[in-house]
Amino acid sequence: MFHQLPLVEIDGMKLVQCRAILSYIAGKYNLYGKDLKERALIDMYVEGISDLMHLILLFPFSPPEAKEKSLATIAEKATERYFPVFEKVLKQHGQDFLVGNRFSFADVQLMEAILAVEEKVPSVLSGFPQLQVMMLLNMFMFRNHTVQRPAVIVSPFCVNQYCGLFNKLPVFMFV
Repeated sequence: MFHQLPLVEIDGMKLVQCRAILSYIAGKYNLYGKDLKERALIDMYVEGISDLMHLILLFPFSPPEAKEKSLATIAEKATERYFPVFEKVLKQHGQDFLVGNRFSFADVQLMEAILAVEEKVPSVLSGFPQLQVMMLLNMFMFRNHTVQRPAVIVSPFCVNQYCGLFNKLPVFMFV
């Protein structure tokens, strides 16, 4: 459509634009909330997570002399801005998932962000007990959910970017 990647072929459609692709897959597989209010919360959390992921994605492109500062910024933003919000959400509603007490697109995206930050700062969750529990439970849910999904064709760009939802599906890559 826009002569660009990512491109996913699913249900006889060719979809481009990562958000559109992820929203479609999340909706199709019941990972996008039960109503408009839940979808709005999921979208809000996913957008916040995307802001953090943007910092992480830029890290490899930092000049060598700026790597240490970039890493410090990632750790600071994760522990002072983003993770406290999700810790508070989980604690306030006393559930294991971010929205509606069931596994959602937002949980997938948060898991991906946490894993990406932990790769650079292994102790990043030490002050976030709710997120630690959520990660354990969601990894179990994630694993069980993956087995039931059909394959889709997806571009390498989307997988390599930050489309963690595709990691839930058997994926056939374009070459």
